[in-house]
Amino acid sequence: VGSLAYVADGYYSGLQIIDVSNPANPTWRGAYDTPGPAYNVSVVGGLAYVADGYNSGLQIIDVSNPANPTWRGAYDTSGHAYGVTVVGRLIYVADGDGGLVILRWNG
Repeated sequence: VGSLAYVADGYYSGLQIIDVSNPANPTWRGAYDTPGPAYNVSVVGGLAYVADGYNSGLQIIDVSNPANPTWRGAYDTSGHAYGVTVVGRLIYVADGDGGLVILRWNG
């Protein structure tokens, strides 16, 4: 998004935010360690929607200040959240056990 890359960092570090304005020299800007393994992320309007596996479901992180991301909310899906896409105010979560979960964000 712009000059920032938002990376779902699997089992280790949750959401990573990397400045890629100089592709030859990317620099770390910030991170938020989600409760489970972060599998996928979609960023819209200063919020990162993270599909967080195991029993963590969807995590919503405010990334308007990349150096200090903060937790805004969560939704515990019935299984393991593996993918997420945001269209308008609807959040589509691919849940390994629960199938497709459609949520409306009112935050």
